[in-house]
Amino acid sequence: MSLDTKCCGTRVYESSSSICCRGKIRPKRGVDSKCCGSIVYVSKTEMCCRGAIRKTEGSNSTCCGTKVYMPTTEMCCRDKIQKSIEPNSKCCGTKVYTPKTEMCCLDKIGKKLESNSKCCGRKVYTPRNKMCCRGKIQKSIEPNSKCCGTKVYTPKTEMCCLDQIRKKQESNSKCCCRKVYTPKTEMCCGDKIQRSIEPNSKCCGTKVYTPKTEMCCLDKIRKRQESNSKCCGRKVYTPKTEMCCFDQIQIKEGDKSRCCGKNSYNTDTHICLNNQIQSLAYPGLITTCGKAIKPCVRT
Repeated sequence: MSLDTKCCGTRVYESSSSICCRGKIRPKRGVDSKCCGSIVYVSKTEMCCRGAIRKTEGSNSTCCGTKVYMPTTEMCCRDKIQKSIEPNSKCCGTKVYTPKTEMCCLDKIGKKLESNSKCCGRKVYTPRNKMCCRGKIQKSIEPNSKCCGTKVYTPKTEMCCLDQIRKKQESNSKCCCRKVYTPKTEMCCGDKIQRSIEPNSKCCGTKVYTPKTEMCCLDKIRKRQESNSKCCGRKVYTPKTEMCCFDQIQIKEGDKSRCCGKNSYNTDTHICLNNQIQSLAYPGLITTCGKAIKPCVRT
């Protein structure tokens, strides 16, 4: 086997006279032979453009899809060959435009109104006196105007609450969904505006409560029993004498009390097996709700 012998898949060929193109042996068409898919072309005079062989039109020839174009006088706009208008020409979709006098807005060419013109969707506008609000061109009310959905509002006297323009009640007014409220005297709880009870008032669902004397347990307001009271589901309990076992309040029997499912037990006298309380003194006795139950005995 000579040095020119090579493999092409499972076949052998002479590389001096042939070329392997995608598993197929093809005869060379000269020293500049190359593969274009499974076809041979001469790279000096031809080009491979997405599997199609084209004649070169000069040293600067370039592919545009499956065609050849000259970048010095033409442009390739999304596989479409277009004539250049000027040296600074650009593509806008499949068309050509002049950036100095035109703009490309979402593949649509529009006339530039002034040097700082901008696009609003597929239209051109002047930011100096207009605004683009979600694809809609609107007139500016004042220099500090802002968009609220597709409309314009004045932040000094108005507010935008979920795309709705509302009158500002005072300087620190806030939005509560689509309504306006005053944080100094009101609160936004969920989507409801409520009167503050005191400076430390808090929300419990859509209602207001006083943390000093009340608690919020799963969106339900409950009376606080003492300073360290806690929630057990929607109920309140005292950790010093009670404990919460799966949202059930149980009496605490000293520091050794633990939960066993929804019940409590003392670790000194009982154990918890499979969520059942069993006495250590009488292992055969199973207790539920604090009462001993004799096990079934077969006779």
